[in-house]
Amino acid sequence: RLRWDPRPNNRLILGAEYKNHLRARYRAWDSEGVHFDGSNAYSLVSLYAQDEYQATTNLSITGGLRTDHYSHAGTTTSLRGAIVYNARRSGTFKLLYGEAFRAPNVAELYYHDETAKGNPDLLPETIRTIEGVWERRLTEGLYGAVSVYGYRMKDLIDMTEDPSDGLIQYRNINTVRAAGVEVELTFRFKEKGRGYASYSYQRAEDKVSGQTLSNSPAHLVRAGASIPM
Repeated sequence: RLRWDPRPNNRLILGAEYKNHLRARYRAWDSEGVHFDGSNAYSLVSLYAQDEYQATTNLSITGGLRTDHYSHAGTTTSLRGAIVYNARRSGTFKLLYGEAFRAPNVAELYYHDETAKGNPDLLPETIRTIEGVWERRLTEGLYGAVSVYGYRMKDLIDMTEDPSDGLIQYRNINTVRAAGVEVELTFRFKEKGRGYASYSYQRAEDKVSGQTLSNSPAHLVRAGASIPM
């Protein structure tokens, strides 16, 4: 990893990463015997770059790019960016964009038995997000934040039956879209701890069927506290 400041208001980060999984074994068995026993080693090569630019004393711009190549799942490139404006009295405004992915695992790619078969052509699941945030200190120890966001998940991996042979197989099937808003209050009691409470509302639906996702809550309330011992 290399961190370089070409100017006092500009920071550039460059990096590379290599991982080699020498063994990735998946074994499935029951009282009737072993149904699958396979080892599929794989490697990962990643390159990334990020530029942080302080345009003015109260405006910063960040852009990033990352490319990951899995030997068993191909190459995926992800972008991210942020514009942060500190309006001082009226708070801080942020506009954020990000991309991420999940590569298929060994079981999804290669598992097969009497009722299922592998799919080495699986693509990674991907997500794109955009979010607008407003943060402000309301009193000495009280902070408030409001965010509006949306995201799109593509090529979600799920099990389905192949009509040609009746076997179960993992495939890239679903595309999901969601949008929501969240309000949060944070309390800080100097050295005595902190607490928070938030409420969010979102709607997530399957783009193919148009149905609302049953496993994604529309209303979510959270609260918590931490006290140093």
